[in-house]
Amino acid sequence: MKKMNIGLLIPIIIVLFITIFGGTYAYFTWVSSNDQKTLVTFTATANYSCSADGGGNINSSNTKLAPTVCYDTDHVLKRTISVSGNTQSTSIGLNMWLDISSIDTALQNSNNFVYTIVPSGEDCTTGVVRSFKEDIIDNRVYLLNSKIYSASTTENYDLYIWLDQAEADTATASKSFNFTLGGMCTPDIYTVTFDANGGSTSINSKAVLSGGVYGALPTPTKEGYNFMGWSINKIPGEYKEIEYIQSTGTQYIYTGIPVQSGYEFETKASTNVAENYKTIIAAVDKFELYYYIPRAAVWKNISILSGPTSGIESDVPYVHRSRVTVDAQNLEIFSYNRSYNLNGKIYYVKMYDSNNNLLRNFVPAIRRSDNKPGLYETVGGVFYTNNGSGSDFIPGGEVQYGLIESIESTGAQYIYTDIYVESGYEFETKSSANTTGNYKTIIAVNSKFELYYNLPSVATWQNITILSGQTSNVKANVPYVHRSRVTTNAQNLEIFSYNRLYNLNGKIYYVKMYNSNNILLRNFVAAVRKSDNKPGLYETINGVFYTNGGTGDFSAYYITRGSNVDLLENHTLVAIWEANN
Repeated sequence: MKKMNIGLLIPIIIVLFITIFGGTYAYFTWVSSNDQKTLVTFTATANYSCSADGGGNINSSNTKLAPTVCYDTDHVLKRTISVSGNTQSTSIGLNMWLDISSIDTALQNSNNFVYTIVPSGEDCTTGVVRSFKEDIIDNRVYLLNSKIYSASTTENYDLYIWLDQAEADTATASKSFNFTLGGMCTPDIYTVTFDANGGSTSINSKAVLSGGVYGALPTPTKEGYNFMGWSINKIPGEYKEIEYIQSTGTQYIYTGIPVQSGYEFETKASTNVAENYKTIIAAVDKFELYYYIPRAAVWKNISILSGPTSGIESDVPYVHRSRVTVDAQNLEIFSYNRSYNLNGKIYYVKMYDSNNNLLRNFVPAIRRSDNKPGLYETVGGVFYTNNGSGSDFIPGGEVQYGLIESIESTGAQYIYTDIYVESGYEFETKSSANTTGNYKTIIAVNSKFELYYNLPSVATWQNITILSGQTSNVKANVPYVHRSRVTTNAQNLEIFSYNRLYNLNGKIYYVKMYNSNNILLRNFVAAVRKSDNKPGLYETINGVFYTNGGTGDFSAYYITRGSNVDLLENHTLVAIWEANN
């Protein structure tokens, strides 16, 4: 399914409270504290809305919980939940969950505290019975995940909750608890394709929602191998991501894509020969970004925002950010009016609107069915091949890194880079600390600046300011996103450590570095190297993989049912295998 729209994700918390008191009897009778029927409608725009009705009071026929099964309605808590989605112009997706943060930990940890949810009118035994324990994701249990609505729709569900007869601990059985029913809806729907990577899997694809979690994932099998986990690939399984495509000067791509004034492009490209007018991107008679060794230059109505404009050398990839100041039709890559063609390589081309939303993302790829190289555009799901003459593009090697959720350090592993940081640069980090204690460093440069955990707080040390993100009441093992600004020049950025000390015992999900114009300069993402499954941080803009500079190895955390959907485009989850010894 293609991404249908770019919209604002609207979180919804608070729909239903069920407060229940317990006692230890022949039957454990847990009664609702009051009658609550709460209808909450959450609307993002005039084009779509969602609502959920938690149902009426708990009446005498379903007030009791007992060690029995779902169809014994005298002893099972049952609620009917009505869910509505309304859309005028596009599909919308809905997630609905129970917030179980107020449930006693003894119940949370019991395998016998279970639930099932079925469409109203169906027998409860048709549902899959699951324990709360196995389904908890950040204090939530998802009842519906990535439910898609394509028109005005109302659906009713019956939720059953009970304590299985196997529970022997009467103290656990008598705990009081309450739920909060919550949810979110969004038009930002993406398709995830599953690539078993030589093995087999039970399903081929599923829908996910921006800002949600992946939910249930299949477990693939492959004879002679252990399944390590899922990694992210930016393109569907019918294509293989490669490092670049190369033109000899006669191959190019003519897209037909319109470009508006204010749009920005991020390109990574190189030229092989020192000749005039080697075009990277253009639209005829409107704009052009090109190499003219020894410089990168522009041709009217486009400005280079970042990236070198002089000292350009052959066979060296450069990243540029540029802004177009005129409307234009028919974006070209490698050519201007199908001439002045770039004899060189394209590593990627990204197009953003004036609000920095990603509109087009061209990734070098090979179509597996015929081994034809080209650019796969991940947002629209279109594969572009050579529109010029001669043979096909020359493909680069297969990308050797799979993106994962996070990497973890025990305190002895860190990353030490030669990257220079200028005053005014900003960092966005997503990380967590596993243990309490002082000076658990996220990012730093020796004697210059440091962003660190000192649970229950996040703090800074000279020349760096936290711009956003939680700074107090910070909990262990919970990921937090922070944005911070550096106010000094510094050399040798470190991640997980300060001067290779005060190391973070915790996880890094990503680290992004921006210049003072909010242009992304470095993008470190958790990854594993495919050749040996070694975990580290892959810096996507310059294509550098950083492994541990300390002792031992990082631990790899792969994509799981509870992983957040951070990649806002259609993508593939690829199975990572380790041979049986």
